[in-house]
Amino acid sequence: SGPVWWVRQPSSLLISNVLMLLAMYLMVVSALKTSATRVIRHPQLSAVKAWSLGHLLVNGDLPSLVLFGGLLMWALLSVLIINRQDGETKLAATNPSWLREVIAILAAFGAYILIGLVHGYLGYPVFN
Repeated sequence: SGPVWWVRQPSSLLISNVLMLLAMYLMVVSALKTSATRVIRHPQLSAVKAWSLGHLLVNGDLPSLVLFGGLLMWALLSVLIINRQDGETKLAATNPSWLREVIAILAAFGAYILIGLVHGYLGYPVFN
């Protein structure tokens, strides 16, 4: 497994779970084109960044640092490269809808709970 630099703390678990929920929301809004895509240029890459950072907060071992740190670096570099290639910021021109927002929030919570339950079933509890 390799060296461990930090272990899970209750405060880091709370922050990690908030970041996971945010990651689920960002992934969903990228597909539904909610009003969030009017202010977030790269919602999927932002979701990967939140997901990676959340996992890094509670996993301080070498394999986790390589996996989640590598994905975080990839997402950060991807945003920089895309922004440099595309030039001026282009945000999605969406038609905001409260129904779309509600669907996105419910889908994000559903995905968050389902993934959390699967984590627990596999031996990696996330809710305690």
